[in-house]
Amino acid sequence: MGESKRVGVLFSGGLDSTYLVWRNLEDGNEVVPIYIEISNNENKSKLEKNRIEALWKLFDDVYGNKIDRIVYSIKIDINAADNLTFKQVPVWVSGLVYSQNHGVQELQIGYVGGDDAIGHLDDIKKIYKSYQHICDRPLRNLVFPLKKEHKYNLMEDLPAIYRELLVSCEAPRLDNENTEVIEYTPCGYCPPCIKIMQSHNFGTGLSPKYRKCVVDWSFNMIREHHDDEVKVDIDEENEIEHISRPYPCILKMKSAYQMQIPFDEVGKELQYEKAE
Repeated sequence: MGESKRVGVLFSGGLDSTYLVWRNLEDGNEVVPIYIEISNNENKSKLEKNRIEALWKLFDDVYGNKIDRIVYSIKIDINAADNLTFKQVPVWVSGLVYSQNHGVQELQIGYVGGDDAIGHLDDIKKIYKSYQHICDRPLRNLVFPLKKEHKYNLMEDLPAIYRELLVSCEAPRLDNENTEVIEYTPCGYCPPCIKIMQSHNFGTGLSPKYRKCVVDWSFNMIREHHDDEVKVDIDEENEIEHISRPYPCILKMKSAYQMQIPFDEVGKELQYEKAE
């Protein structure tokens, strides 16, 4: 382990940023967690702020004075055109620029291998450095410590006590806003949800709410393309023994039929086989 340092970390309560905060603390670094609020995504912001506070308390219990209070850097609406690539990057960069005065030696973002932005990290640094003219001192160095890591490794390494509080969905439905830890139902359609379901939550197993998303999505597809042929009631009694995405998706139901769904060839006949 090298010499300890004081770092600022963009912290949203998702897997990458939570792992990055934890990894720095484990390495003996001091951490200033930085949160940037997208105010026109009210449910997501409310959920993220609730969960990062809960995570912060856990970190504080273990690491004490190694972690500062969360810095709520900026609050902003994003109403960019849908075809604008990486529309949130300038917002993250602006938040980092406004977070220079917390005694940090460097600033970190938790992009990991496989992220859409991973091939554009040099461009992001250039955007960040372009703000130098509005600062009265040199900008802190911007680094991406997880760029060679993968989410599977992060999920395996991060202790379960923190994994249980992670948030991911871009359009969550809040189930109980008046509790200490807000629970939510994922939408099942946004990019983070899709990645979680495709990877079986990066190898750790889907939660019941995500499993239901997969079941509902799969049955909607069946009904859309084979409504006259398939009559299945969807309820809480459905038992999933195996889910595999990307498709084909194999679902095993209590009706003792196994459905092999070739979604890469949608429109062709579904194949039904008696379960063994």
